[in-house]
Amino acid sequence: MGAAGVSGPVGPTGPTGPPTATTARAAFVQVHPAFGQPVTATVDCLDGEQVVGGGARADISNPIDVPGFHLLENGPTDTGWIARGVAVSVFVPTSVLTFTATAFCQAVGAP
Repeated sequence: MGAAGVSGPVGPTGPTGPPTATTARAAFVQVHPAFGQPVTATVDCLDGEQVVGGGARADISNPIDVPGFHLLENGPTDTGWIARGVAVSVFVPTSVLTFTATAFCQAVGAP
């Protein structure tokens, strides 16, 4: 076999593919978290969709309690997204946690 020849010129850029629709789906729990007791928020994609991303958000009504809530788990499941956290200190009596899990879902077979 002989030596490789000279490379040819780069071809033109191909066309842009079709847009992909991704839908954000969210679910939340709203509680006064008990010290040491895990709080879980889960959300599922609809039938015919697959999870392609997601996340968690913890909104705490009293800023003094913000350092006292730790995220334990935040990731995909077979059908959506799960977020789990725990209060590592005793929250003030009037403090409320809104803990949200968001899944970004895409139709199965979409580009």
